[in-house]
Amino acid sequence: MLLEQQAQSRLPGIDTFVAAEAFKVGNKIDGRTLNAIAWNFSEHFLGIAERHVPEMQITAWTLLYTTNDEWILESLDEQSDGSTCVLANIHSLMTLGHKALSHLDGRSNFAYVRSPVDHRLWAVHWFVNSANEWIIGAVYVPHPHSSWRAGSRLFASRNIG
Repeated sequence: MLLEQQAQSRLPGIDTFVAAEAFKVGNKIDGRTLNAIAWNFSEHFLGIAERHVPEMQITAWTLLYTTNDEWILESLDEQSDGSTCVLANIHSLMTLGHKALSHLDGRSNFAYVRSPVDHRLWAVHWFVNSANEWIIGAVYVPHPHSSWRAGSRLFASRNIG
């Protein structure tokens, strides 16, 4: 077993979510400043406007072992509710902070999101740094030179609306 389910959260539906407005350096999210946005995230996700985002059930999983995306995606396929998220989900998870079981201690949180720019799957990741500020980035999947550490928190969604 690679993943351990932690909890499920319901995220409300959103009529319109504009990534460039929500993810702006200096914005407050759950009382923390968004300090840095990685180049890949800016390039592939800041131009997104999501419309009619349905209510979603988000499952928080903890990685029990250090592993790569291929193993994680294979494990998610074995789960009935494992699927990609949208940016509105990620912003909601950051806003909920510890209530959604996001790590707030330097450990990674991540979710798989499909980019409208290149239509590839990306792992959008976010964490709170030592200054208690948010950092967000993205890496394409599968990435040949990266893996996720044991204890990282993965979020997967299921449409319930």
